[in-house]
Amino acid sequence: MVVSLCTVCKNRSAHYKATILKNIADNIHDPNVEFILLDYNSEDDLEEWVRHNLTEHIESGIFTYYKTNEPEYFHRSHSRNMAFRLAKGDILCNVDADNFTGYSFTNYLRECFMKSENIFVCAGGKFDSIACSDIGGRIGMSQEAFLKVGGYDENMSNYGFEDFDLIGRLEMSGIEKILIKNNGFLEAIKHSEKNRIHEEFPYKNLKNVFLHYIDPTRSKILYIFKDNTFATGTLSNGVNIKHLEEQRKSSFEFSRNGIYVVEYKWTIGTITTEHIGETAFLNEQLDTIYSSESTTDGDTLLLKDNSCELKFHALKNTSLLEMILLFYSEIHNGAKMVENINLKIIKPNDVQLGRGIVYKNFDYHNPITL
Repeated sequence: MVVSLCTVCKNRSAHYKATILKNIADNIHDPNVEFILLDYNSEDDLEEWVRHNLTEHIESGIFTYYKTNEPEYFHRSHSRNMAFRLAKGDILCNVDADNFTGYSFTNYLRECFMKSENIFVCAGGKFDSIACSDIGGRIGMSQEAFLKVGGYDENMSNYGFEDFDLIGRLEMSGIEKILIKNNGFLEAIKHSEKNRIHEEFPYKNLKNVFLHYIDPTRSKILYIFKDNTFATGTLSNGVNIKHLEEQRKSSFEFSRNGIYVVEYKWTIGTITTEHIGETAFLNEQLDTIYSSESTTDGDTLLLKDNSCELKFHALKNTSLLEMILLFYSEIHNGAKMVENINLKIIKPNDVQLGRGIVYKNFDYHNPITL
């Protein structure tokens, strides 16, 4: 069995430089392993570093470098589907750029699949105590299983839950989950929360975040993006939230650092100026959520909601802002994961997986179309 260890990377060369040589050394004794790197349109020194430091491994065939120049923003699900499609192995395993595989990890994977073909191997799902955000992306499956569930859900465009969702759909399809319990296979580089989201659309296009105080337990939050779109919802400190029907049905709560998201799905829409000096916040059904006859002064925003005037204050605290952006990234993906679970959707993608154009090993004259 050939094992493909697949990594996608966009402007995370510092992490990849720290892990890949160790990962190759720890598995190079395996004659049936390949390392796949998909450079997801990085703008840092990743390509040049690979060219100068991994040439011998490219020539030996153990390592293959692919690059796509198309994506403007990082998309975890799409990029991982691309990498898995490029892999040749019987067993496909995602290894994040900040992850160390551990010694002889490929042999461990192969031994698992030799005992049973109807399995997948992972570091833990949402309800497994072993799981944590740094190694939660470690998922290994057969090519057959990957195609059976349709890969990662590409409707999940932001950070969070795309790995838990894949784990859930693999289980729903009747494939047995095997948890990686050897800590030697679960080491990762610790990093900031910002590193998780800084290449995604919400972070790179955020214009402002405003908060409206409702009461001591709740605040409304309003994200405004540079493309005149918005998202709004309610945050709570946890009081009077666990009774919410949607959260009971899903046995799932959107929370971070003791702050809970009240709504199962947040309101998103567009911001339009209908008349001079009048601004409307329209949801996807084109209903007016907020309206304003005044403009923001940068620190405050006065909006009308059902004839009541709401005063929003700009969020300035950097660490809180990063946590709030993580909320935004996780909400959409989390809601889609719950939908897949509740509706028992095993194969959510209705288009071909991981579409795009890539180039192999610095050959930019012969594009590969996926």
